[in-house]
Amino acid sequence: MIGSIVSDFQYTTKSYNIVNKTQSKAIVHADSERIAQVLVNLISNAIKYSPNADKVVISSSLDTNNVIISVQDFGLGIPIEEQGKIFERFFRVKAKRAMDISGLGLGLYISHEIISQHKGKIWVESNEGKGSTFSFSLPVK
Repeated sequence: MIGSIVSDFQYTTKSYNIVNKTQSKAIVHADSERIAQVLVNLISNAIKYSPNADKVVISSSLDTNNVIISVQDFGLGIPIEEQGKIFERFFRVKAKRAMDISGLGLGLYISHEIISQHKGKIWVESNEGKGSTFSFSLPVK
């Protein structure tokens, strides 16, 4: 699924290199369309909030009970004081450059709800001005 989504993005996004570093193979019992929706949202955001970058990196790892998927960008980043609110409904980062980017503040909220319904977790690690990595985990069956 990840390879297919990355290929679709690469086909339509010529100015960004979507690097697929996924190596973990695991079977997860989940609604594939909803998980694809989460991944598409994270990749779209990575591109949208990285106006001066040229790549996005998708990676995966596997621990004892979970598969972890990460989407890393090299863009604007999120101020530390706003990272705790990023998955709230209608929340938008208040940084000047981010305000120039269109959006409703629903994508990450919906992604959070989808991952929660699958008994997973979603989180962000970010450095303002250096980029963000959004990751989610799903239990392996």
